[in-house]
Amino acid sequence: MMEEDHSLVKKMCKQLYTLKGQALSSSSGAAVQPKRKGKRCTHRQWSGPEKKFVMENFHNSIISGSMIGVGRKECEAALAKAGPLLSTRTWVQIKSCVKNIIDRNRREELKRCRRKDNK
Repeated sequence: MMEEDHSLVKKMCKQLYTLKGQALSSSSGAAVQPKRKGKRCTHRQWSGPEKKFVMENFHNSIISGSMIGVGRKECEAALAKAGPLLSTRTWVQIKSCVKNIIDRNRREELKRCRRKDNK
C-alpha cells in the first residue's frame, strides 16, 4: 500500500514538472498564469521643471516632513494645475515623488546629526 502511494506521488510530481511554465488549470476551471519576472513598467526620471513644480506645490508637506496633505485629491489638483508639464504622470507617481523627497531629507538630517555627534 505504501509503495503504491509513493509511486502515485512520484508520478504526479513528474507530471507537474513537465507542466512547469505552462498555464495550469485551477479547481474553478480558470487558467493560472505563471509569475512574471522583471519590472512591469520602465522608470522615467523626473525632469528639473517637474521636480520644481512638485516641490513648490507640496512645499509645506516637504518642510514639515509629513505626508498629511499629500493625498489623491491634492495630487490630482496639482496635475490639473500643471497642465501639459505633468501630463505623463499619475497622481500615485506624484505622491511617491513627494514621499521620496521627504525620506531623502530625513536621511540627510540623520547623517548631519551623526556627524555632529562624532566631532
